[in-house]
Amino acid sequence: MTKALFVLRFMNLFCIALTSGGLVMVLVAVYPSIFLPVWWPFSTKKFDAKVTAELHRAIDLRPDTYMRPSTIVAGVTALLILILHHDLTPFITTSTIIGLIGTLGIIFTSEFLNVPINRIVHSWKDDYVPQEYPKMLARWGFFHVVRTLFSILALVCYIIAALAH
Repeated sequence: MTKALFVLRFMNLFCIALTSGGLVMVLVAVYPSIFLPVWWPFSTKKFDAKVTAELHRAIDLRPDTYMRPSTIVAGVTALLILILHHDLTPFITTSTIIGLIGTLGIIFTSEFLNVPINRIVHSWKDDYVPQEYPKMLARWGFFHVVRTLFSILALVCYIIAALAH
């Protein structure tokens, strides 16, 4: 493995691990603890739409400072690996391409499905929460599961490609 390929693989794995870890953490810790009463019939917590909307707005801003750039860097480094290194085996190439598809799935799902919901929630005044918010939150949660699965797919494929080299 050349030094350039090593650096690209390291950046690729580091960035997709950062993205995937953040998405998994939201999926298994943040979303259930805050939003679970929206769709889980056996929850003992009462859904307070105003408090949940405030938390949604507060939590939403922080991850974007690193999640977007790390996801983009993971995709760009995968693309550079495919373009610059012609001696990759078909297995490594296929694993990297599937990882890149997973990365593009994260970007598409985030930008076209989750982020529009976040923008709507951010547009509300602090004391306003529409009745359809629980349904919006359930949609957001579903799309978050989808993008988290894309991130795990990308992470696993990039790890496989790195180990196979």
